[in-house]
Amino acid sequence: MNKNSSGSKNVYTPPGTFDSEDKDTGTIIEGSWRREPASNSLISYRRVARNASREAKEVRQEFTEFFATPMGMVPWQNQY
Repeated sequence: MNKNSSGSKNVYTPPGTFDSEDKDTGTIIEGSWRREPASNSLISYRRVARNASREAKEVRQEFTEFFATPMGMVPWQNQY
């Protein structure tokens, strides 16, 4: 189903999901999302180091060196 089709709008955000406005009176009509219980759907993860491992850094360096050689170069890489 295409995300821009009217069918997908009814599946992902059915009418009445979000707040809307009565165009005649200007009154805000609360959407159904306001009646849903609070959720802890976001899971807390423990913090972990964000640095790449030594092995990952070595692999990255090997790729860097390879793509700088005539064998690893692509014809267009120095044009940018």
